[in-house]
Amino acid sequence: HDVIKLAKYRIEFIADGIRPLTGAALSPAALQPAPAVIEVLNGSNAGKRLALTKPHTSLGRSGVQVVVISRTVAGYAAAHTEGERVPLLNGMALGAQPQPLVDGDMIDLSGTRMAFRMN
Repeated sequence: HDVIKLAKYRIEFIADGIRPLTGAALSPAALQPAPAVIEVLNGSNAGKRLALTKPHTSLGRSGVQVVVISRTVAGYAAAHTEGERVPLLNGMALGAQPQPLVDGDMIDLSGTRMAFRMN
């Protein structure tokens, strides 16, 4: 009867057999964060939207400045993965360690401003 609580999930170990489900079973879709997009705010691509449907989405130009947005069960996170120029997240330098993203966060890649939007 050990109980593990993980975010909004509760896992209970029952050693005496199979216990019937009392609630709805979790589907793989329930373990994914809500869909999100990156919206370009300025420049020649202003208004374009990129759906974040893959586990990892790269933004930027290889060798210059690259940010990777990762999609996990915990949500979305951004990290600077390549290039000497440091991108900005909400006006602050974005490092190599993934930073959680929330709706409305602003990403600046070499002057191109983008918004992270939850759908």
